[in-house]
Amino acid sequence: MTDDDVGPIVRVASQELAKGSEGETQEEKMDRIRKAVQGAMGEPMPEEAQCTDCRKYDGTHPKVKEILGERVARAGGNHAVVLGVECSCKQTREFEIERRWMQSGLQRDGGAINTFSNFDNRGYPVLQEAYEKALRLTENPDHFVLTLVGPVGVGKSHLLEAACRQALDLGKSARYELSSSIMDNLRSVYSNSDNTYSMADWMQWYSTKWLLAIDDLGTENGTDFVQERLTMILEYRIKNNLRTILSSNEVKGEVENRFGSRVASRLFSSNQHLSDSEVLIINNVPDYRAKKD
Repeated sequence: MTDDDVGPIVRVASQELAKGSEGETQEEKMDRIRKAVQGAMGEPMPEEAQCTDCRKYDGTHPKVKEILGERVARAGGNHAVVLGVECSCKQTREFEIERRWMQSGLQRDGGAINTFSNFDNRGYPVLQEAYEKALRLTENPDHFVLTLVGPVGVGKSHLLEAACRQALDLGKSARYELSSSIMDNLRSVYSNSDNTYSMADWMQWYSTKWLLAIDDLGTENGTDFVQERLTMILEYRIKNNLRTILSSNEVKGEVENRFGSRVASRLFSSNQHLSDSEVLIINNVPDYRAKKD
């Protein structure tokens, strides 16, 4: 039986499973092994963690770790399975660049790519200011947390993605992700008692990226648990001078109602003696997606 028979994900290693019963045909044996392997696979691996070279997966990704743990548990007894999924490409500089892009949440090329060079301020000073603050965050910032607040269609997401791409081009790690996706990941491991071990993986994943871009904060209500974890992530990043850029359609009071006063205080600090965060309100700018007459 080859990798082509079951895909590159797993290979059967149990001698008992491979031996089978007396009188079993080769076709029956292959079918039995295939079903055992499929039963052990469960949830598919995240595409964003797949190495473009060997087609295996980044073993540092929290979701990959979680799925591997579930597969090992599911393949107990004689249905032992060796999970040949982790990328083991040579640790060259090129590989590390590829790994950072794999972990960024962004496609490297092709399609609609948002960068600083193609950001259009449309002649609005506030958009030029947002551009300059986002760019400065990746260079030599006065503040390590930048929150962009404004309605849809003013270019907030564009600047978050551009900041991540700039960081990656500088050889730094970066992660772009919707706020709702981050909350879902944190909730999923919290609610599943069998996977609580991976909470530390997710916390490290979001806490240690050189630049973290959290898009569309405020589209969901944060539970007490999510509020606590989000605060911990922000505090860790501020303490360690890691760059964080966020976008939201909501002002401080609305964010406070959803995520608590501690989160709102860190994102909307008005104390001039504190240099860890700043906020820019983008208003009186029309939606660039709106149909023009």
